[in-house]
Amino acid sequence: MGIEKQFKASLETKFANFLSVPKNQCLLIALLFIVFLNIGMTNAEEECQPFFTSSNLGMNYAWLRTFDGTETKNWLNVDYDPEKVEVDLEAIHSLGIRKLRAFLPLESVMEYDGEKFFWNKEARKNLHDFFKRCASKQISVIAIMRFGNHDGIHYSLDGKFRWDLIKTQEGIDKYVAAQTLYINEYKKYDILMFEIANEPYGELTWNRAAIESGVKKNHVHNYLKQSYDNAKTLTDIYIGFSEIEEKQQEKYQFFSDPEKRARYVEDCTDVYSMHFYRPDATYIYDFSDLTDKPKWATEIGHLDYYDPCGSQHPIPGNYELYDQHENFYAVRDISQRLLNTGFSTVYLWSWGSNPGMVRHNPDGTYTLLRVARWIKDQIPSFNSENLGMNLPWLNNHDGTESTNWLNTDYNPEKIEADLAGISSLGVKKIRVFLMLESVMEYDGEKFFWNEEARENLHDFFRRCRSKDLSVITIMSAGHHDGIHESLDGKFRWDLITTQEGLDKYLAAQTLYINEFKEYDILMFEIANEPYGELTWSQAAIQLGITKDQVHNFLKQSYDNAKTLTDIYVGFSELEEQEQEKYQFFSNPENRKRYADDCTDVYSMHFYRPNASYLYDFSDLTDKPKWATEIGHLNYYDPEMIIHPKAGHKELYDEAQNYLAVMDISQKLLDTGFCAIYLWSWGSNPGMVIHNPDGTHTLLKLARWVQEQLNN
Repeated sequence: MGIEKQFKASLETKFANFLSVPKNQCLLIALLFIVFLNIGMTNAEEECQPFFTSSNLGMNYAWLRTFDGTETKNWLNVDYDPEKVEVDLEAIHSLGIRKLRAFLPLESVMEYDGEKFFWNKEARKNLHDFFKRCASKQISVIAIMRFGNHDGIHYSLDGKFRWDLIKTQEGIDKYVAAQTLYINEYKKYDILMFEIANEPYGELTWNRAAIESGVKKNHVHNYLKQSYDNAKTLTDIYIGFSEIEEKQQEKYQFFSDPEKRARYVEDCTDVYSMHFYRPDATYIYDFSDLTDKPKWATEIGHLDYYDPCGSQHPIPGNYELYDQHENFYAVRDISQRLLNTGFSTVYLWSWGSNPGMVRHNPDGTYTLLRVARWIKDQIPSFNSENLGMNLPWLNNHDGTESTNWLNTDYNPEKIEADLAGISSLGVKKIRVFLMLESVMEYDGEKFFWNEEARENLHDFFRRCRSKDLSVITIMSAGHHDGIHESLDGKFRWDLITTQEGLDKYLAAQTLYINEFKEYDILMFEIANEPYGELTWSQAAIQLGITKDQVHNFLKQSYDNAKTLTDIYVGFSELEEQEQEKYQFFSNPENRKRYADDCTDVYSMHFYRPNASYLYDFSDLTDKPKWATEIGHLNYYDPEMIIHPKAGHKELYDEAQNYLAVMDISQKLLDTGFCAIYLWSWGSNPGMVIHNPDGTHTLLKLARWVQEQLNN
């Protein structure tokens, strides 16, 4: 017998002896139960909860790298290169980054004549161009207005801070006036913070110009305080400064030292903005109890100096920041520690000035190194598992639509073209209005199949299957006029007011689910926006339908459906942070009373201008979260007669809807939504144009989907 077989036999004997003891049998069962419990807890909704997201992981864009081994630190004036800037921003965007911290010193865009700062027209325009390019990619910016200099030598538009000015009130007034111009000029953009100064206290220990000028911490604080007070009169955007923080050196403890924090920090910043360059998280102070202001780590990385003998630093350093492997381990450890101790955002150093992050090749391309590749893996991105499409009904390619399209208007050729078009985008998940009232007739006593319409729906599902498309199947959608015809596709509100009527719907749903559950169904959606319809459906309003009646219908439908299939069953509903009547998921009481017992999925609809209008659902993890409709505002109400926000049907505007969806969809992924379905292929001329010849023209949002999924 070989050694391996002997070892195996020995293990088997020992294990058998172990199990012969009753107490050990109980122990093994307990251990297996714990393992099973942990596996069960790792469910779909938890897997959708990301740790790093585009909301908490940002990037420093220090300055421009020129692809020839050099850098242009003062890059906003004569050296401004819009093509290189565009390439940089596009590459950063491709990582999933939506927050940037950029060195944009006012001394780079303003000239100084000894009396005052004033605009350089060309540089001023260049900075506008930069902010516009960021906006086009939904990138928000920390704008660093001041960057220290070392030699004290000045020339026009040099980007260098003038230390001598902050020693007198006259000089500070000049800077405050310049900051006023700067903030008023650029505050219209998506600015996360106007950063008055980068490491202004720390520079007093290593900056030759500051040391030779005799600048003290009190000078710096006075400058920061006056700048802060002035800026707060100009904007509601965060104002502050950033500073290096080191656990090992007292001189760099402006946040961890309570006395220094009170004296030099508290009255001149809205944010505790810190820099950490350490080998790992053990070198970092625990800031868990520092909760008075938001905490941002606006620069992190491994050691950023060369001091192999440790003659000037407590830790010997060899520029490990620029070693892709050393820096990767440091960044991964430090960033997790910071987020775990309450930091809301971490900004890595850096895109333009760290050869350990990304290599700028001579041909203008990039090679992503280990940290950059890790970022791309960490931040939730779009793929065919989480990005789907609504195909509500049939577009006739003549400017009209057939909302009740499964019976007399069924057109296999147009449907095939729609499904092929959607599939060409890379989409694998669709949500479709396939109402049972469209395929069943009702004689006053019961619902029963219309055989032709029934076969049409089979045909539709078979076509989806041939293209590997899974379907959320919407079984009912409310209607407004209350007038019914056979196969009209309209929900019969009157039936849910009595148990007899409910039983008729349950019987119809049973037929429907048993007929079509053989296909790749993602969810049988009992109803689309059943509670929301009570506020706008004239049929429901005239009948006096209540939320409790809707809930009773959903609950009985859900309970019945769960006896028929293991497929998800549920409903979808509009969700709005501004209107309490549309808060069935964000409001815990509404959620418990009207949602939790009648759905397997929290399925929500969002039509807002951007992500700031969305409730943060990060902590809602009891069920999977799907955003089954998203887009810009879907109504016309310019005078805000019935809506809290003026709307002009921006959903149908190609450019505006694209920007809204970019922002909203990323926020949803970042807060744990597992699937996002865009509105829509068949009923949104801002998404795709249905040409008279039967072809489709993809607009910006559809092209973006294609780019995301096919790459």
